[in-house]
Amino acid sequence: MAICSSCGAQNSDDARFCEACGARLEEIVKAIPVSEMPKKDEFVPAPEPAPAPVPAPVQYDNNQYQQQTYYQNPQPQPVPNGAPPSGDYKTVCILALIFGCVAIVFDPFYLTSIAAIVLGIIGHVNSKYSKNLAIAGWILGIVSICIQIPIDFLTLGVGLFC
Repeated sequence: MAICSSCGAQNSDDARFCEACGARLEEIVKAIPVSEMPKKDEFVPAPEPAPAPVPAPVQYDNNQYQQQTYYQNPQPQPVPNGAPPSGDYKTVCILALIFGCVAIVFDPFYLTSIAAIVLGIIGHVNSKYSKNLAIAGWILGIVSICIQIPIDFLTLGVGLFC
């Protein structure tokens, strides 16, 4: 006998819809006859779970396994786009800073300023750890050009090369 979960009415076992309310009886709660229900004082043990299957014994072939190496020496990585093996452009950044400092004092034909700017930008884009040196280099290169242009204008292109 099926009991409707909506209204609690009893229906026949083969019914798909409740005879009282018309609800679908897909989730049917079957009524347990009173004679089969345990008494309140009677202890009903839970069913025991089925024993786990025992796996079949595995046969090992000693030649199948090789000795594993837990520490391996790191392999050298390929050099991307002609970069130095260290992967950092520290030397380029230092040169940008040096050219920037020299360009403030001595800048013939704007060459040291341009060198400081170019090396600074290259170092800034490619360096991981020395970006600050590169930034200082290209900023000093720009500052030296900004100083040199008015000097060249005031001295009618002769400029001060020192």
